Order: sequence, then structure tokens, then C-alpha cells
Amino acid sequence: MTAKSEFNTDYDLVVVGSGAGALTSAVTAAAQGLRVLVVEKTDKYGGTSALSGGGIWIPCNHYFKAKGG
Repeated sequence: MTAKSEFNTDYDLVVVGSGAGALTSAVTAAAQGLRVLVVEKTDKYGGTSALSGGGIWIPCNHYFKAKGG
């Protein structure tokens, strides 16, 4: 027997990708009261923003993982 998965399927905005622009759009929309779903195809969020711009990819460091992230 398989478990039935239930999740909300009613969203005002679906954001495809999780780069800087996508997440900014998602946060802005959510702050305005919209129901937002962010869909990312990879196992890490951040999109190309995680690899470019001279920044440091902080969310997936060993400290973050030690806290359960």
C-alpha cells in the first residue's frame, strides 16, 4: 500500500528556479500576501547565483548541515 501525499495545489504564483531574481520575486509576492510555490530542479537552491557573482555559497556549508539543513 502506498501512502497518500496531500499538499496544497492552489497558488497565486509559481516561481520556476531559485536564483537571486526568482527568490526575490517569491519573497516580494509572499510579503504582499500571495501564496507562492518555488520549484527548483536541482538539489540545491540558488541557481546560477550560487556559482557566479563572486559571492560565497553559504547555505550548504558544514555548519548549516550540522543544524539539519
